[in-house]
Amino acid sequence: MGSNQKRLLGAFAIALAFATHAQAESQYVISNISATSDRTSGIALNGSEFVMSGSGSGSSPFMEAAGYNLSTFTQDWTWKNTISAQNFGSAVAVDSLGHVLVVGSIYFPGTKPTDNFAIARLYQQSPGVYALDSSFTSASCASGYPAGFCNSKLGSNTNSAAYGAVVDSSNRVVAAGSSGTSTTFNFAIARYTSSAALDTSFGGTGFIVTSMPSYPSSNINALTQDASGNLVAAGSANNGNNACIARYTGSGAGLDSSLVGGHGAVSPVAGTVCIPNSVLGASSSTVLNGVTVDSAGNIVVTGTMLPTTGHKVALVARFTSTGALDATFGPTGAGFITVQATTTLHNVGKGVQIDPVTNEVVVSGWVGGTAGQKWLIARVSPNGSAVNSANLFTLPGSGTQNEATGLIMVPGGALMSGSSDSPTHGKWNFAAALY
Repeated sequence: MGSNQKRLLGAFAIALAFATHAQAESQYVISNISATSDRTSGIALNGSEFVMSGSGSGSSPFMEAAGYNLSTFTQDWTWKNTISAQNFGSAVAVDSLGHVLVVGSIYFPGTKPTDNFAIARLYQQSPGVYALDSSFTSASCASGYPAGFCNSKLGSNTNSAAYGAVVDSSNRVVAAGSSGTSTTFNFAIARYTSSAALDTSFGGTGFIVTSMPSYPSSNINALTQDASGNLVAAGSANNGNNACIARYTGSGAGLDSSLVGGHGAVSPVAGTVCIPNSVLGASSSTVLNGVTVDSAGNIVVTGTMLPTTGHKVALVARFTSTGALDATFGPTGAGFITVQATTTLHNVGKGVQIDPVTNEVVVSGWVGGTAGQKWLIARVSPNGSAVNSANLFTLPGSGTQNEATGLIMVPGGALMSGSSDSPTHGKWNFAAALY
């Protein structure tokens, strides 16, 4: 545990405990959650705390989460799932009652491995202690697991995993990812009531699986809500080789058919939009990892793509509310811009937000290769005409592996979640950075 450092960022004073560091305008924290490696996946605000979710590794991976005081960055609590089956935390959301929802999947190995959507709902049992909320259970949840941890099949599909999550105004948690078989899978989204039942007002069954015939093998990596309560998803198709988005009505009726594409973006199925690699100048590996909606209703995404030559670049694109690539965004009006902090390594965008003060598009991610990785934070001008800044950094006391995964805006800057390895014990740790 390192010494505390304090620094004023705007009107927001941050005092960090654990490992801390100041570089340019950044503050960092690293903390080990378990005796194993801990990889962070998501971040969310919960009152005066920020919460990170992820997975601990070992002989059997497990969901985990931790809460940190937003003004001091001291660790308030940690939680680890203790069930014997392999389970993974991929996203985190918080409801209006302060429940923390860790969303991901549970995996069943065997001759024909299967997996299900999985959600753990935590409540504050006592100061500094969070536990499974036993009231979060229903017939939709598989039997044989503790109340508060719900895993469910989506119909007859044998392989389903969630990677994004939001909580709506009725405290219903929505999980999004992919569902199908081990060889054929599609965009999938499910909504659960506050008592863990699949909400049949959503798609008639509680879930919607979307097949895009010309863009098969698709999965959702990120999920957000727009001002109307619609659910906006971003991910990939063709086994991670095409960038795609989808929008589902908040009423649960299904895909929003007003999302139809345009200006180079195509609509395989009404309510879904994909960008052909030829439009991007990409050869493959085109994936969307983060999504947000700006005040005008435009959909802003980030991810990565592999150009026809060179290394992967981070991608930032903006769609209009009808799904067309925005002709007012990008250096040439193509609707997108790429971020390349270095030309000799891969650049990956993971999280995206709009700065409420400058209206810049803020992107978090990582840059690296086989020799190691560094955190990336970039700012793109509001109209996408230029990359205003792209900074790389490593965390103090870390080894060669560093990656940012999630991003939220807080008073004082961009708060990123991520992971950093330790050269002393060779394991990953939860990490956060304010920039």
